[in-house]
Amino acid sequence: AICPDLIPVAEKKLSAKDVDLANIRMGYALTLAGLGQRAEAERLLGMAHSQLVEMFGPGDKRTKVAAGRLAALETAGRS
Repeated sequence: AICPDLIPVAEKKLSAKDVDLANIRMGYALTLAGLGQRAEAERLLGMAHSQLVEMFGPGDKRTKVAAGRLAALETAGRS
C-alpha cells in the first residue's frame, strides 16, 4: 500500500454515515488497483459500495458508480 495509514485514520475520524469515507475508500481502491493490488482494492471498493447502498440505496447515482467500478475491477481480475 502506498499510504497504509490513510484508511485507518479516515475510519477513525469519519463516521460510516459520512460520504467522504466512501469516497476515500473508493479513490484509494482505484489507486491500489492501478498498482496491481487487486485484492485490497476489491475489499475497499466493496466496503465503499456497501456503505453507499446503506446511505443512499442501490438506485442512487453514487452507488451505481461504485457498483460499476467494483464490477470493472472484478472483471479485469478474471482476464
